[in-house]
Amino acid sequence: MADFVFALLAQITAGSVLHPAHVSRRLACLQDVHAFQIDMFRSLLHGAGRMPGVASVLLVDPACHQNFGDTMLSEGELSLFASVGWDHGTVVQCNLNQARYTRGKCADILGPHERRPRFAVALLHAGGNWGSLYMQVHAPRMQLLRTLLQRNVTVIGMPQSMFYADAEGARKDARAIASYTAAYPRAAARMTLLWREPAHLLRARALFPSVRNELFVDVAFHLGPLLPRLAQTDVLFACRTDHESTGVCARLMGSVAAQRPDLRLLQRDWAQLEQPDKGAAHHAGRCPARALMASALEMLTGVHVLVADRLHITVLGYLALAPRVVLLDQSYGKVAGVHALLRNVSATCGRHAPAAELAAGLGVYDGGGGFASGLSAILAAVHDAGNPIGTPQ
Repeated sequence: MADFVFALLAQITAGSVLHPAHVSRRLACLQDVHAFQIDMFRSLLHGAGRMPGVASVLLVDPACHQNFGDTMLSEGELSLFASVGWDHGTVVQCNLNQARYTRGKCADILGPHERRPRFAVALLHAGGNWGSLYMQVHAPRMQLLRTLLQRNVTVIGMPQSMFYADAEGARKDARAIASYTAAYPRAAARMTLLWREPAHLLRARALFPSVRNELFVDVAFHLGPLLPRLAQTDVLFACRTDHESTGVCARLMGSVAAQRPDLRLLQRDWAQLEQPDKGAAHHAGRCPARALMASALEMLTGVHVLVADRLHITVLGYLALAPRVVLLDQSYGKVAGVHALLRNVSATCGRHAPAAELAAGLGVYDGGGGFASGLSAILAAVHDAGNPIGTPQ
């Protein structure tokens, strides 16, 4: 079925603004990535003796909120689970912080020890919040981790990025995980943490040597490919304005506007997505992910070139076959790190050497070459995407 979908999309997109060779290359890359994710996930389950369909699965704190990148991860997880044989009825979801009003509390679903439902596997929701950057998410997750291991539940942490503001925070988590695995029988063998950046894998293996740590492609890539839209806007700048922003994205937009006043530029962010009726979603007890996805794709409608420092806006652009995606990094380097792993796991993705990535439809600019290099990368993408694009002055 998956092969049929990829073949159908190749036919549908043959006349799109993205060159057919680029469509073919991107679809082949995503097909390789999906195969890697499925094979790797099955091997983790097999190694833990927890094959799909054997018992109920607990998905801990799947995001459903305005930062749609996190919600994309939730939907990517469910898509991956379906690929390995878990349907939605098999997967029970619970809230610690990010699931908000759409799910019951994890403590209520687990219940007291003597009357708990039996979960063979608990999956900790993916993201970029392992460590001290978002303690409102990380602290309750660490507390629940102890409970799960105590109850003999196999734990798989879905792919994360890691950031600690200081060494003591990292040492605290290292001590906690070491104590959990020492206290409970076979806990070390029942816990795996997945990381979406090679550098973070190395650090995790140093901090948490008692558990298994592995690389895994960002799970949002399992959502695509998505049907592209016709281009109407020359360049969309999706710039962060929070504490992970470097300020470079907004500055580059100003410079592009000054140098190319003929271009149609837009600036958008997740906060500008049209939000569904929360009351209706709450009443239905589900995350309005489809409505959010439609709104997110609408944001990308008509875009020749996407320039972004938000990781999952770049992922969405890649999945939706946006003609050019130019990546800018946020404050601690996760954008370049995640996309670097994407290229490493697939020969098809890996054929894009850095110097040729703009021509291949995936431009990576991590700030290392300076502001001028970033500006040159965007202007080159603008020219190549429309060959050239722009409106008469």
